[in-house]
Amino acid sequence: MDSDPLKELTVSASGTVPVEPVVVVGTPPFPCRANVNDSAANIFSSTEPSKASSAFTASVERQSPRRLSRRAVFGSRGTRGARAAGGGAEETYRGGPPRSTRCVYTPTTISAKNGEDTHVFPLASSSPGRCRSLRSEYWSYVMGRAIVIHAQLRWIFTGGSRVWVRTSETWVPAIAVGNDGTQSTFQTDEGQEHVVTNDAIGPDTVTTMHETSQNGVEDMAQLADLHEGSLLYNIALRFKTKKIYTYIGSILSAVNPYQRFDELYGQNQIENYNGKAIGELPPHVYAIANEAYHALWRNDTNQAILISGESGAGKTESTKFILNFLSHLSNNITESKGIVTKNYEELIVLSSPILEAFGNAKTLYNNNSSRFGKFIQLAFSSNGAIEGAKIIDYLLEKNRVAHQNPNERNFHSFYALLSGSSDLASFELVPDPTKYRYASQSGACNAEGIDDKENFSRIINAFCAMSFSEEQQSDIFTALAVILHLGNIGFENRGGAYVITQDDLRKCASLLGIEIDDLAEILTQQKRVLRGEEIFTPLDVDQAGDSRDSLAMAIYARTFKWIISKLNLSLKGQESYHFIGVLDIFGFENFENNSFEQFNINYANEKLQQYFNRHIFSLEQLEYNKEGIDWSDIDWQVFRSSALVDNAECLDLIERKLGVLSLIDEESRFPKGTDSSLLIKLHSSHGNEESSHYIRPRVQNTLFGIRHFAGEVMYDITGFLEKNRDAFREDVIDVLRESKSDFIYDLFEHDAGHTSSSSRAGTARKKPTVSFQFKDSLHHLMATLGMASPYFVRCLKPNTTKSANEFNDQIVLNQLRYSGMLETVRIRRAGYPVRRIFGDFLFRYRVLQAGIDQNLSNPEQCAALLEKYDGGKTNWQIGNSKVFLREHLEVALEKERHICLKKTIEKIQAYILGYIQRKRYLRMRQSARRIQAWVQMVLARRQYVREKAAATTIQAGYRGYCARELRKKLEEERRIEEEKRREEERRREEERLAEIARLEAEAREAEERERQEAQRRLEEARRRQEEEARIRAEEEAKRKEEEERHLAEAMEQARAREIEQRRKEEEARLCAEEEAKRKAEEEARQQAEAEAQRLEAERRAEEERLQEERSKAMQAAEAEKALEEAEEGLEDADIEEEHYEGYLGMFRGVLQNLKRKWCVLHGNTFMFFKKQQDSIHAGYLTKMGGGTSTLGRKNWKRRWMALKGGKLHYYPSQDEVQELGVIDIQNCVDILTDDISIKKDHAFGIDTGKRTYLIYADSEEEREEWLEIFGMVKGKTDAEISQMMETARVNPRNAQGTIDVDEILSVGPTRTMVDEHPSFVVMTAERVYKFVARDIADMEQWIKALTPKRRDADDLGGSDSAVVERGWMFKAGGKTNAFKRRRWFVLRGDVVTYYKSPGDDLPVATIPLNSLCSVIPAEEAEAARSGEWTFVLNSRHKTFYLTCTTQSDMNRWINAIQDVIDNSPLMELPLEKLIDELRMASEEDTKQIYATNKLLSFSPRPLTSSLLPLPYGETVSPSGGRQYDTLEAEAINLSNSLLPQTEHSRQSRFASPENPVDLIKNVLQLCFDLPKLRNEAYCQIIVQTSNVPEPGSALNLTHWHLLAAMCCSFLPSRKFMRFLRFHLKRTLENVQQEDIVSLAAFCMEALKHTKSRDFPPSTKEVEAIMSGKPLTCTIHCVNGRSIDMPITSSTTCMDVIAYIKSDLKLNGCRNGFGLFETCGTLTKYLEEKYAVADVLSKWEKYESYGINPDGGTWRLTFKLFAYYDPMAPDLSVTEKEFLFEQAFENVMNQRFPADDATHIKLAALRTQYVVGDHEPGAYMSSLVKVHPAQQPQLLADSAPTGSTLKRAGTVIKGTLKGFGRNTIRRLRGGTAKKSDEVTDAELKKINDKILKEWENMRGMSQDDARDAYMQIIQAWEGYGCNLFEVTQTTKKEWPKELWLAVSLEGVGIFPRNQAQRLAFFKYETILSFGAPQANKYKILVDGGPGAMVFETNMVLEIAKLMKEYIREIVTRRG
Repeated sequence: MDSDPLKELTVSASGTVPVEPVVVVGTPPFPCRANVNDSAANIFSSTEPSKASSAFTASVERQSPRRLSRRAVFGSRGTRGARAAGGGAEETYRGGPPRSTRCVYTPTTISAKNGEDTHVFPLASSSPGRCRSLRSEYWSYVMGRAIVIHAQLRWIFTGGSRVWVRTSETWVPAIAVGNDGTQSTFQTDEGQEHVVTNDAIGPDTVTTMHETSQNGVEDMAQLADLHEGSLLYNIALRFKTKKIYTYIGSILSAVNPYQRFDELYGQNQIENYNGKAIGELPPHVYAIANEAYHALWRNDTNQAILISGESGAGKTESTKFILNFLSHLSNNITESKGIVTKNYEELIVLSSPILEAFGNAKTLYNNNSSRFGKFIQLAFSSNGAIEGAKIIDYLLEKNRVAHQNPNERNFHSFYALLSGSSDLASFELVPDPTKYRYASQSGACNAEGIDDKENFSRIINAFCAMSFSEEQQSDIFTALAVILHLGNIGFENRGGAYVITQDDLRKCASLLGIEIDDLAEILTQQKRVLRGEEIFTPLDVDQAGDSRDSLAMAIYARTFKWIISKLNLSLKGQESYHFIGVLDIFGFENFENNSFEQFNINYANEKLQQYFNRHIFSLEQLEYNKEGIDWSDIDWQVFRSSALVDNAECLDLIERKLGVLSLIDEESRFPKGTDSSLLIKLHSSHGNEESSHYIRPRVQNTLFGIRHFAGEVMYDITGFLEKNRDAFREDVIDVLRESKSDFIYDLFEHDAGHTSSSSRAGTARKKPTVSFQFKDSLHHLMATLGMASPYFVRCLKPNTTKSANEFNDQIVLNQLRYSGMLETVRIRRAGYPVRRIFGDFLFRYRVLQAGIDQNLSNPEQCAALLEKYDGGKTNWQIGNSKVFLREHLEVALEKERHICLKKTIEKIQAYILGYIQRKRYLRMRQSARRIQAWVQMVLARRQYVREKAAATTIQAGYRGYCARELRKKLEEERRIEEEKRREEERRREEERLAEIARLEAEAREAEERERQEAQRRLEEARRRQEEEARIRAEEEAKRKEEEERHLAEAMEQARAREIEQRRKEEEARLCAEEEAKRKAEEEARQQAEAEAQRLEAERRAEEERLQEERSKAMQAAEAEKALEEAEEGLEDADIEEEHYEGYLGMFRGVLQNLKRKWCVLHGNTFMFFKKQQDSIHAGYLTKMGGGTSTLGRKNWKRRWMALKGGKLHYYPSQDEVQELGVIDIQNCVDILTDDISIKKDHAFGIDTGKRTYLIYADSEEEREEWLEIFGMVKGKTDAEISQMMETARVNPRNAQGTIDVDEILSVGPTRTMVDEHPSFVVMTAERVYKFVARDIADMEQWIKALTPKRRDADDLGGSDSAVVERGWMFKAGGKTNAFKRRRWFVLRGDVVTYYKSPGDDLPVATIPLNSLCSVIPAEEAEAARSGEWTFVLNSRHKTFYLTCTTQSDMNRWINAIQDVIDNSPLMELPLEKLIDELRMASEEDTKQIYATNKLLSFSPRPLTSSLLPLPYGETVSPSGGRQYDTLEAEAINLSNSLLPQTEHSRQSRFASPENPVDLIKNVLQLCFDLPKLRNEAYCQIIVQTSNVPEPGSALNLTHWHLLAAMCCSFLPSRKFMRFLRFHLKRTLENVQQEDIVSLAAFCMEALKHTKSRDFPPSTKEVEAIMSGKPLTCTIHCVNGRSIDMPITSSTTCMDVIAYIKSDLKLNGCRNGFGLFETCGTLTKYLEEKYAVADVLSKWEKYESYGINPDGGTWRLTFKLFAYYDPMAPDLSVTEKEFLFEQAFENVMNQRFPADDATHIKLAALRTQYVVGDHEPGAYMSSLVKVHPAQQPQLLADSAPTGSTLKRAGTVIKGTLKGFGRNTIRRLRGGTAKKSDEVTDAELKKINDKILKEWENMRGMSQDDARDAYMQIIQAWEGYGCNLFEVTQTTKKEWPKELWLAVSLEGVGIFPRNQAQRLAFFKYETILSFGAPQANKYKILVDGGPGAMVFETNMVLEIAKLMKEYIREIVTRRG
């Protein structure tokens, strides 16, 4: 090295700072000294001779000498940062040129100025040194004395030197190629030359390239050259060597190579990186995955890997590699531990093909671009195995389904289906994508590197692995096929959009499972519902195309969501330990045309970039400042000026109130909001302010811009609002929800259409916009990421052509700039990425703390430990709470820790081995000692045995003596005790015998008395006989002597008989005496036993009572049902209080004995009773009577009387144990107060009719009280007495004590337990009460109830934070809601609380709200008339009637309550959860579910609650029909009716199974009257027919018949429809009973055809279903012809029409026919979709009500409906007959305007047609009516021929709904009216004229008469029209009463009964038609009269006919 004279420069000028030595950090470091320090510059030079050339300067123009002189750290190889020791701002100093062999540093001259003199010194020969980019500066220094010397430096690079050259874009690598003395030339790697003057060479233009940059590094944090160019060059160098991964600390940069590197991946590579820290192996995505995996346990927290980059950068592939790595590790753990779990690893890997197929597509930049964002959460167990996963998707680009940019493709799934499916025919597809517009409109059908056929195989395999059934797979592919066919549907303008590709329309409708007409309608028309009426508006071609595209996009988006949910179901696992989240989300997008999708995508990237920035930059600085770390190497001023540090301003512009998102949402909710109005709001809100991020174009157009972190993006506002609203039309949803496909229904099940939306405006919940949903999901994502430790993978794409081995610097540079990698390198290189709190650090490295004083504080111990491994303190710092380390120091510590742990383990092993050996030694020693002891024991025992034997001999003799003496003593004592026992037994026996003798004596005495009495009676009888005999003897003595002899003989015989009688009587007496004696002995014995039992029972009862008092056991008694009104408000003001009751233990009396009391809190009073109150009144009274004898009835007994209900019960004591009798007070005859025949004070009597009870009270007050209560009870009803019972239960007069709640100061638990029961105290101002509760829960309930309540300030109007609504309302109360009381209501959360006044602390009650509650508004007309706006609130247990003073107040309350109800979570009962489980369960799982859940199987017991959640509230019973209870009660009644009646079961509500027809009809009627019970009914029947023990039983057969009838009548909702089909299939597979199998098959088939019906099946239909035979109906045609046709429950009028047209050979007819129901002169049109079985059911109801107009019979008639071509010359004879008959009906109904002569001629022609030629003497028969005057005109609302009447469904539904008295009276009494009656004279004149005209027609044939008749009819211009009678008031020039004539040509207006037409309008001129109001029909015409409004009750019929004619016109034109 050449010598340099400037080795050391010193300064001695006065005022300079003392020179301090410094250390220059280089490679290696060397010392230097600050020689000069003044206000201009600092001079430093090396103190080593060899380093003299390293002298350099540092500018200090803005630095104080003091700061600079303290410490400076420079390097001889490049720029180093320096910071003052005191902290503060950092400054970068430029060092001198280091040594280099390839470039030369050449100083020129040095000028030294001393005073006024200037000296120039030539410098010595230049010394070689390696150049750094330095600015040309002046060095200021002094040499030896106070002389300032200025030196000008020029650096000249030698040829071949590698340098960095600054271009306009960035730094680029180059080579120095030459220098001509004035300028230098540099050539870049791309061959471009840059010329720089030597004077300009410096750090801002040219700088040398460090060797780290020349060779490339794996971690760019190690680069010495720190700028964009060095990063770009390093990545490019590695890319050229096929190294696509590069670290930036722990952040990974991945470049997409656009080719496969199989050697980088696979099992071997995974094993290599497993367990290796970042940096140990070359950079790889596996290293990041491994670090995240092991950090789960190291840091005990969740981990997240964020993969970002532009489209085509390889994010999806990186995600797959990470998932493969984690799955492999998890699989290793499960295999090694033998864990048998669900193979989540394989499922996660196999889910990727599905996500790729349905979420990825070919774009301009990437053939497999992910068009949605996904966040995959992998749940790990504590042992490291994956136990579940979840996929969250974000913002699918559904717009791609219908629109693709040029050279892009639709989603892969479409092409895979077309290329790989072998069953395309079932989807009506062909394998050529070019045949489908959605798949080929961009011109690209193939994608390089993607095999669509192979993809389809992978998709199928993945579907199978993820448990997608074949049916589900078919459904998904069907949805794809529908979309492809939808794209081919084309339109053209035919007075509106018309589908021209009918075949594609048919295919779509078939695959969607809907009617083709419905699909065509929703594509070409828009339906709106206005005030209950449907308005149809035709769409133009563009609108129809948009409708088609929106339908396709909606189907695909919902299918994708369904697939995600299904995947998550398959991946769902158990509760996890932690999770690793992998975020693969769309990159920043900036296209030529950026729309709403790009705005959301860039917003998401802005949010993620903020997360990245804050994690890497802002949080770093905050953390260091917070911890007080000396952070001296980063120029934070540069970062603060960069948008990369914090993009909060840009996000604030988007997210803040009135920000971009807020304005978009606000404008989207305005119905009239447009994109233009949104743009104006954006410009006005942000364009005028000084916003650095909002861009307002100078030229007014549809653009606005935002400066994102990645650059400026201009957005086109067109379509923003439409896309944000995502307004999928409700009428489209209604049609799709009617699809026969369960899959299509599932997709749109939760979308709100017309049928599911709320009937009240303003109460339905608002649908969130797309931006709101996206923002909400994004915030959830950020919250999830915030709880996890992040790892970043920055994916880069090297070019835009997707070419391998091509690296475009500019494209990569742009990605580097907005990715923040440069700042990341600086932070990671200079910072301390490893941080641990002191405790964790010391715990982890405790094995390295040898020699460290443990008494030191934690920071001191940490510092001492780190100084052992880095004494220079360069790689660590101590913060306030954490240790900060550099990564390589952590690696060193970990290695040392591993070594120490290994040594420690070895030491532990040594100790354990030593312990084992010592234990073995001790065990051997112990064994030896035991052997010795045993030997010694044997010897000693022998000696002991000998001595013991001797002693035993001695002891035996002595013990024998003692035993003998003891025996004598014991025998003597036993003898004495035996004598005592015998004496006692003798005494007891004597007493027993004495008692028996006494009883026998008494019995003998009684017998003797009875015997004496019997003997006395016999003696008396004998004496009477003797006296009678004597008298007879005296009389007989007067007779003849021969009679005396005979009499004497008779007397002798009598005496003999008397002796015999006496003998028999004596024997009977003796037997009776013996029997009486026996009975007396038995009775005495039984009495003795009863008395003994009574005494024993009393003894036991007393013992139990004493035991209960001793143990103080507080066993809770079953209290009566607590008043449920406590949560909702009670029925009236008397019980409108809080109520709580139960048993409590209470300390009472002086001794504080614990007594069990029944306690009641009612209203504001706390009462305690001796027992639970079950009587109205109770007390002691004295009652006369107590025995059966006369004496006993006069006894007076004091009894305890309890009035329970209407009966007075009396007992011996207050315990009420033994009831003595009952007195019926309620039904007694009289209460006697006067004329009592007893001399007792305070007496009264009760006359029950059978007996009079005499009673007296202890005082007059008690008597009056009892009499008052008896008077209240006497004669009252059970309901009134029940109310009295309820009142008595809370009557304080019956209580032993009361506490006023207002006097309670506090309530709280005590610390002591009373016999293991908790206790609490109630403190008042006078006393403290102590109570004992049953358990903790019971105590807490009592404390809560008794605690004084205070109102919240919110309820009083102090705050609106929680209160939703408040105000006064009137609440109806009382039994009939007749009383209204004013209450203050407050709605907070989901509870309505009401108070007596706003200031009350205690609420009256609360009304909880949930999803089953409902609100019913008041009827406007009734409310307006009464001035009371009463609405109904149905809550769980009660219906509330609340009244507001104004309609606005009512609407305000209704909207607030309904909003709470709508947003309440839906209630789900166990059965619904089981149905959901069965839906996805396998066959084995299904068996297990049925085996473990008895709820799904047959039960012989009725339900106690419904199976499904049913809405609360009273049901509205149909007028004239049944009266129903609540839905819950009816569900229980239904369950009770399905089971046989037993003596214990409830009375059947709907008949019983023994009468199946009545049961089926009643249950079906219930379901039609209460449609909300249909699902419940289906579920009950399904359960009762599942797993039946006896499948062939009559009960089961009845249930199946009911199920079959239900399947033919109505369908359940789709959720339960799936459950029903599952049940039927399960029955067909498992049940062997033929009857059941056939019924199940019948039900399965019926479900395919059943539509909505208006009536339950008729009796005949039910019987046909039960018998399995079809119904037969008769259809009547013209001329009395009829046709019999077999029908089913699903046969429609259209089917009947087709059948009849075929039978009559009318298939080629020129006009439209219809089916009508007729009765007499009443005719009603039946719509084609109407079920014929419904008509039969309706007629059955008509007959039951006697409805048969004109006394006719209801029947079906087939005739003309629409006149398409009534005058065609080729009409068939049959069709002419129909036209003729229809024309005749019109004439007869006075709907043909003509003069009298014409009517006479028509009548004569009709007569000629019917009768034939006129015969002499013929007359006009009354049976042949041919003239309108011959019969009354039909009612005005009856339909004419070819017209329609009121729809049957609107006339009668359910149980004759809609039939008022007038309607029934009219139908019963006929349809004639007498307004225009014809007199007999006039009628005779008309008949004469007809006869005269008829005579002139002689010889005319029947055909000629018919043709002549029709010629007259056809001459009127109204022929071929359907006439409707209407009235109008809008056109003054028109009459009020009109005919609206609807025909194929258009709509005409006729004055009623006049032939001249007023106006005619073709359909092309009609803009719209419909019913704006009920019975109002509006037609809007282009030009002319404009809007015409007609009043008619034929609104639906007119609209139907007009639509039919329009359809016919379109068909003919098509």
